[in-house]
Amino acid sequence: MKTTKMGLRVGALALALLLLLGLVACSGKKPSGQTGTTGGTNGADGSRTEEPTEAPVETDEWGQEILKDNVPSDLRFEGEEIKIVTRPRELWIREFGLEKQSDKVDEEIYFRNYRIEARLGISVKMSTSNDLTATAGEKLKNFVRTQYEAGQYGADIVVGAADGMAGAEVWNWFVNLNDSAKMPYLDTTRRYWNQNYIRAAEVYGNLYYIIGDLNLSVWDRTMVTFANLNTLASIGVDNIFDTVLNKGWTLEYMEQLLRSYVPTSEDKYGLHSISASEAWDAFYGAFRLNMLEQRDNDYVLNISGNERLAKASSRVHSLYYQGSNLYSNVLLTKTYDDTFVNGNALFEIDVLSSGASQTAKLRNMVDKYAILPIPMYDSQQGDYGAMAQDAYNLMAVMNTATTNTTLVSAYLELMSAESYAKVRPIYVKEMLTGRNLADSRNVKVMNMIFDSVYFDTAVIYSKQLESISQTLWRATTRDGVEISTAYASIESKLNAALSVFKNAYMTN
Repeated sequence: MKTTKMGLRVGALALALLLLLGLVACSGKKPSGQTGTTGGTNGADGSRTEEPTEAPVETDEWGQEILKDNVPSDLRFEGEEIKIVTRPRELWIREFGLEKQSDKVDEEIYFRNYRIEARLGISVKMSTSNDLTATAGEKLKNFVRTQYEAGQYGADIVVGAADGMAGAEVWNWFVNLNDSAKMPYLDTTRRYWNQNYIRAAEVYGNLYYIIGDLNLSVWDRTMVTFANLNTLASIGVDNIFDTVLNKGWTLEYMEQLLRSYVPTSEDKYGLHSISASEAWDAFYGAFRLNMLEQRDNDYVLNISGNERLAKASSRVHSLYYQGSNLYSNVLLTKTYDDTFVNGNALFEIDVLSSGASQTAKLRNMVDKYAILPIPMYDSQQGDYGAMAQDAYNLMAVMNTATTNTTLVSAYLELMSAESYAKVRPIYVKEMLTGRNLADSRNVKVMNMIFDSVYFDTAVIYSKQLESISQTLWRATTRDGVEISTAYASIESKLNAALSVFKNAYMTN
């Protein structure tokens, strides 16, 4: 074979490149952004066994893992329309888009909707109904049945109050979201669908309700700890973010800080919360408790003999009460007030956002503050939990012959995926945009809170189960009754309700 000078030069360059790559490999350096190990192990005979390396995690400009949706890029439904009905009030409509955008989150939602509708070639029609509110009761059930019977004139997606939707026995008219034949593009295993909710809401393999990153109302209603950083500094605490990120934010540590804080006047408190629900319910999810669990394909009550449940509820009561009286540095009010935003409380336990007015007050606080999770029960718990007040939006798909469930599956998948990629970062940024809230570690903490929103089957289906979680948990945490005593008072009714619940799901 004839070798030219050009061939020799190319060969020499190739050899040099191979030698260079060999030197880089021997140096043990990893390419930028790569995780895991490189190389392998040497055997006794000098042979080398290569170990697999972990795939690098690709992140976006916000530091989030980039997640691809489950919808083919060329999928089109030319000219088709999706009909969505939800509750009135901008607070609940917002996550699907408002006609008038009031902040950067609303603007990003508008652009998200535009991209998805253009990509699928569809239009979306929104309407509202008061019959989807939490207090609608039998009206909600009748409304869903009416939508089902309306066929092509009814809704494709129904969005209602969580405690009303899951408690009205309306799943007969909804699509089982685990049915891949009807919902081919809905991938409920993706991170942008709330995995804790899916685990708890799925009964005997059936999943009729879902929430994901598109449901901003879940985050709005998630209960958190607001902490006054100025007051913490006054008692020698200047590393609360590191404590949280290192999993040291426990109930015991909160109690320690409350004991260390001595109010300087009668209008200042160590802890403020709302006595209606936030003060008590926040800790149920934070402690990752459950009163109903699946065992051997059956659902059984997890109350009698549950020592962790009994001890945890008693500890929460002791956080607020000394005997039958509130601690002097604890303030419980019936509704939200300005105690914390006026700088008069070390900690406040409340939902993340009750609306624009509350958020504006936080942004304009004089003192520096932080948004933290509710403390863990103890260090052995491992991960934080967060409780979403059950007023958030819950989504279901109508199971009618005229509902194009293939289209709906693609639409919902894109809505949640795009919300994770584009809306969630702006939401976090907007919540943390304040005159005195600028610590970058709080972004990590906020995402930790959102990823830890916890659900218990007994809470999701509370109305069908004698309001089990509220009745028993509040009886102990608020009223000081032993949980065994509270359970004995409703045990027979609860077992009967559980039997009806299981039979309804098994026969559907």
